[in-house]
Amino acid sequence: GTVENAGMLIWDGGMVTQKSASTFPNLAAGTLDIRGSDGWEIDFSAPAGSAVFNNAGTIIKSAGALSNIYPTFNNTGMVDVRAGTLTLARNSSSTGTYTVASGAKLSFFFGTHTFASSTSLTGDGDVSFNESIATLGGNYAVNGSTTVGSSTASGATTLVTFEPGSSAANFGSQLTIN
Repeated sequence: GTVENAGMLIWDGGMVTQKSASTFPNLAAGTLDIRGSDGWEIDFSAPAGSAVFNNAGTIIKSAGALSNIYPTFNNTGMVDVRAGTLTLARNSSSTGTYTVASGAKLSFFFGTHTFASSTSLTGDGDVSFNESIATLGGNYAVNGSTTVGSSTASGATTLVTFEPGSSAANFGSQLTIN
């Protein structure tokens, strides 16, 4: 099934479970404001990639500590992390923009994350890539810290590749490779 957002949707917390073979489109006119600390879960018994979250609009993480989005995440719009941590916890692809404010964090965890040459990831906050494979095209200008590593639990390998000729990278205050 599909549920669309074309207006203002406020997620104050509480777990959201997206079933397999379903799509949540945040349309170009849609804004999802994440104000709580919880997970947008998937049916883990379903095949990988069967639940999809498409963002063509705006996602704002404005409050709360940690919010995880588990469905495959496709971003053609804007993701604006203003507070807390937003984790994209499975596969993702992007032609859109990401901004991370000072004191906030954007985390790409597990799976494959692909950023096209039109993607822009900027801000004064922190970004991490853990237990994932990331291919970065476009503009990467994060003035906070960038961490590339694995969690202590699994020790899975993380690989980040910058596409030659299409990437511009500025690692800001600190680059940590674990």
